[in-house]
Amino acid sequence: MNFQLRIGLFAAMSVVLLTGCGDSRFPPTAEVNGTVTVDGKPMERLSVTFHFQGKAARVGSGTTDAEGKFTISTFGKNDGALLGVHHVTVTDSPEPPVISEELKKKALTDPTVMYDVPGGMTGRPIKFTPRIPKIYSDKDNSGLEITVSEDGPNEPVFELQKK
Repeated sequence: MNFQLRIGLFAAMSVVLLTGCGDSRFPPTAEVNGTVTVDGKPMERLSVTFHFQGKAARVGSGTTDAEGKFTISTFGKNDGALLGVHHVTVTDSPEPPVISEELKKKALTDPTVMYDVPGGMTGRPIKFTPRIPKIYSDKDNSGLEITVSEDGPNEPVFELQKK
C-alpha cells in the first residue's frame, strides 16, 4: 500500500472514531439553575449538592452567589445534573480569611508567612458559626428533593429556615 493511501485511510478512520467520542461516555444531564433563600433572603457562599438516587453514584454541586443563585455541575462546569430524583443538601462555608496587602507582599519573598493565616498551610482551622441549621447538610433528612427532567425547566427554589 502506498504512503498517500495509508495517510488517507488513517485520516478517514480518525474522523470516524473522533465523531463518536463526544460526551456520550457520561450519562445524560440537564441544566439546573436554582436559588436558595434563608428566611426569605438570598445567602452567598452556600454549597448546594444534588445526590442522585439512581444507579450512578454521582453528585452534582454548585455555590450560591450574592443573589442566592447557583448552577449545578456534575461532569464539567455548569453541565447540569443527572436526569432523575436527587436528594439535596445545602451546607455553609466560612468566609475566606482577609489577608492584608502587607502580608501578601511579604509572601512574595517569604512564603512561610502564610503558615500563620487561618486556613493557610498549617491547616489551622478557620473558626466560624454556620449560618444555617445542620439538618440541611443531611441528604436523608434535609427535606430537600428535586426531579431533574430533560425537558426542564429545572429551576428549583429552596427556601430554608433558620429555626
